Amino acid sequence: MAHLFRSSLATLLLAVSLVAQTGDPQPDANGIYHTGNGIGIPQCIYKAVPETTEEARKRKTSGIALVRIVVEPDGTVGSAEIIKSVAEAYKNKDDHDAALTLDAKAVEAARQYRFEPTIVKGKPVALELKIEISFQFT
Repeated sequence: MAHLFRSSLATLLLAVSLVAQTGDPQPDANGIYHTGNGIGIPQCIYKAVPETTEEARKRKTSGIALVRIVVEPDGTVGSAEIIKSVAEAYKNKDDHDAALTLDAKAVEAARQYRFEPTIVKGKPVALELKIEISFQFT
């Protein structure tokens, strides 16, 4: 009897553990979902090409900005903010200042992106993502 109880308890604990690992996706306090826990990255259906600035063009500034976005339930981008500036790669003040001007252009481009809606429990939801916006000179 004790062996059966221990075996059942072990099975129950394993089941609880699996539910905790693959549980129901839940939004954060702002009602926004995050990738993971069964939520993947939605397909990007439109990616805007970022414009550059005159300052960056003159200094041939290139690099990548990391932008945090919220994809709205309809697939449009609601909020967008820089979390890593192109300027972080530049030590020279003039290059750094030119690279800083690209941050606004990265946010502008990110807001034009479009995604397939993220579906949770049969409904489209808002989802936070991090995307890279690249500035290249050839």
